[in-house]
Amino acid sequence: MVSEDKRKKIEHRTYATPGEFKIPGTPDEVIRKTKISKRAVKEMKQGMNVNLGIGIPSLCVNFIDP
Repeated sequence: MVSEDKRKKIEHRTYATPGEFKIPGTPDEVIRKTKISKRAVKEMKQGMNVNLGIGIPSLCVNFIDP
């Protein structure tokens, strides 16, 4: 007897063009994540390492001054 494939596919590839990026979550979550990211960027200095969980570090790069 051959069993069917029961593996879960948990990764989903997404693509966004510049200016199209959207923060996932409910409106309240988006506001909270944005506030945390902006505040974290104010605290960062060159060469620092930070641990902000999953997702927030990726959002921080949107608020760093060139």
